[in-house]
Amino acid sequence: MSSRISDVCKTCKDGTITWSPDGTMIATMTDDNEIEICQSDNPSQLVFHRNSFVVSRSSAHMWSPDSSALLLVCLHSNTVFVILISRNIVLLYRFGEPYKLRDVAWTHDSSKFATLCVNAEENRPGMSTVD
Repeated sequence: MSSRISDVCKTCKDGTITWSPDGTMIATMTDDNEIEICQSDNPSQLVFHRNSFVVSRSSAHMWSPDSSALLLVCLHSNTVFVILISRNIVLLYRFGEPYKLRDVAWTHDSSKFATLCVNAEENRPGMSTVD
């Protein structure tokens, strides 16, 4: 049976939909700043839902390789939200001035992710890892 994502998320923003690496889930961001993660074979079955995320169209989604977590990367606010799917938990990492968040990457086993920041005052890059 084929389902359409539009049956669940009728007002998704452009470019804010992503499949989990294992193909079992789809994440979307609605126009009213809600994050929805649903089962790909049954879009009406939400796995995760939160509202009031302050993220913009320029934000990026990045699944962990094992599909256990989703990063929401907000470059304009130097913020990374980590959604731990099975535990229904959201973690927040905010990088203060003078650092500007530039990129993130997961390890191959999904145990941690790395962030690349640039010190805007000294034009010097820095990196950190988060378990």
